[in-house]
Amino acid sequence: MSSPSNTDAHNFQEMLDAYKETRIDLILTHSDETETFNRLVHVISALEDSIIQAPCPDLCALLAKLEIASTDGYELQEKWFAKIREDVRQMAGLDHSPTFLPEDWLRVFNAKGGSANIDAKGDAYLTMPMAENAAKHMERLEEHNWPALRAHIVKIAEKPVEA
Repeated sequence: MSSPSNTDAHNFQEMLDAYKETRIDLILTHSDETETFNRLVHVISALEDSIIQAPCPDLCALLAKLEIASTDGYELQEKWFAKIREDVRQMAGLDHSPTFLPEDWLRVFNAKGGSANIDAKGDAYLTMPMAENAAKHMERLEEHNWPALRAHIVKIAEKPVEA
């Protein structure tokens, strides 16, 4: 897991400063300046997305992201919260969600018609029938949790079968 660099911190701060300056410009824009207002809204939207997608160098940056994502008047975007969750996991040194239980996820997936398999190289993969419920369950497997699930599948495949 890579940690943000000083360059990341500098770039983040530059984007945040530009965001704050643009918000002030927007607040000071007169209501009859429609073209300027619309341009500033577009710039702010682009800056918000860039800030959310940028590496999170520290807790202050994380707070800024949370504040931007939850600002009144803006639609909450799931992709922003997914990125913020990723930042928190990286800052905490976690490789998967602390609430993700590979055993439980796999149990539900199997119950919905899916199956876990091991290939000739010993790596895990999932198969699922055309069953809609297994497909929906598969969609909820977040990418960052796949390594933990794969490790669990390999681990249970290596267990000796009890008689």
